[in-house]
Amino acid sequence: MNLRKIAAAAGFATGAALGFAPLATADSSSSWLTSIDTLLGGLSAPAASTLDYQVSFDGYDLLPTTDNSATATTIAGQFGLAIASGDGAKAIAEGGFGDNALASGTNALAYAGSTTTGATGFNFDSATDIGSNVDPSSYSGAPDGAYAGGGSLIGGVDSGASSNDTAQVIGNMGTDSETGFPGDGGNSGAFAGDSALIGDGATAGNGDTAYTSGNINGFGDGSAAVAGNGDSAYTTGTETGTNEGAFSGFGNYNSATADTNYTTDGAGVSATDGNYNYALVDGTNNSTASAGTGNNDLAEVLFTHGDASAQGGSNLYDIITPLGESTTPAAATAASDPAADDLSSTLSAEISSLNTIFQGDVAAAGGSASDYTANAQGFDVINPSEISSVQGSATDLTSFDYLVYGLNPASNLATDPGSYNVLNGALVEFDDAYNSLLYAADYSGNLIPATDLFGSATEIGAALGTGSDLGAAGEFFSNGLADLLGML
Repeated sequence: MNLRKIAAAAGFATGAALGFAPLATADSSSSWLTSIDTLLGGLSAPAASTLDYQVSFDGYDLLPTTDNSATATTIAGQFGLAIASGDGAKAIAEGGFGDNALASGTNALAYAGSTTTGATGFNFDSATDIGSNVDPSSYSGAPDGAYAGGGSLIGGVDSGASSNDTAQVIGNMGTDSETGFPGDGGNSGAFAGDSALIGDGATAGNGDTAYTSGNINGFGDGSAAVAGNGDSAYTTGTETGTNEGAFSGFGNYNSATADTNYTTDGAGVSATDGNYNYALVDGTNNSTASAGTGNNDLAEVLFTHGDASAQGGSNLYDIITPLGESTTPAAATAASDPAADDLSSTLSAEISSLNTIFQGDVAAAGGSASDYTANAQGFDVINPSEISSVQGSATDLTSFDYLVYGLNPASNLATDPGSYNVLNGALVEFDDAYNSLLYAADYSGNLIPATDLFGSATEIGAALGTGSDLGAAGEFFSNGLADLLGML
């Protein structure tokens, strides 16, 4: 985690130091989607409270921008996809071919690719931020969110073209309650790509992956996978301090994994500086592991509070793995942490979020609240008697179809359209991925029950068939990405 400390100490994330370029509106001058422009142009925009939703594809805004607080930006000819849903949500996918960004939640932020004028080499980068964030004007750090690609995304300079970087945040992000430096918030989230994304040097990234889960309320927290090769970083649980989380970077086959909460400044898991480093934490709160620098290092902490470190040599390893739960005070603290005996509150919040988006889609398509009702699970669904008047057919599509299913609705129409179909069903898959990770954090070694998942029986069965919550999360996340691609 030292690299994040370098960035913070250098004042990298102060509001004055950043100089973000204003968000550009989508360039539709060469768009081939004029037919959809005609389709949506006749719609009267609903009140601002219901139209915080924007989709941009290949330089074209699919929804009105007037009174719409959600911003999505792509560039014509790059076939990028940006989706923003929520008051103040921002999604940018530009600077290369096939970039995609998804920001879902109040002040959610997802930047993929590069914002450097004329950039073209940042291809297939993906950034996802699902969850609500506080207003970035309320703190001095860089806006919290998901960043995948070049250093320009966070106000720096691109180190060079980087492809296949992925950054994802699932959970809310806000300010912390610390009174010491920096004592506010910012610089948190998921970062994949250039080392400039964390304010350190100018090393290009490729194939990096960063993932974080759970609420983040601090400064410089989350996951970062930067500066090259097959690096990956993963964390789950909450983070409430400064410079906490998972970090992987600066070359070769580094990997960092954590499955715990962090409340101590500087605590986390890291795999850095080359070769075959690996670090894993599946212990109690604030357990740390660090693998690096160089050669075939391994560090691991399981079922205990402790620190493992493999540093500076060949074929080194440190493992702390007792046969049972530690009886130290740290273990007692972990036992007292809020644990979801069930995920009912999480499920309710997810359904409510999906319903809000769905209601906005119905309103934007000219419908009303009388067109839908809540089903037994709480999802808003179109009343059977109204389906034919709201949703069209493969040969007679409606604006509702484009809003819910994307640019290719004829292949995606549901027989029972509901809020679980928004963004072509991708958000349901991402919710299931998050729930699987949350369950893994609370019940390590147990498999999440199907009742805590939303997807189809077939998809749930396939995901649970992986035999682990982490495997299920990966399956659901892949399904979600496929659903997004299915919108094109």
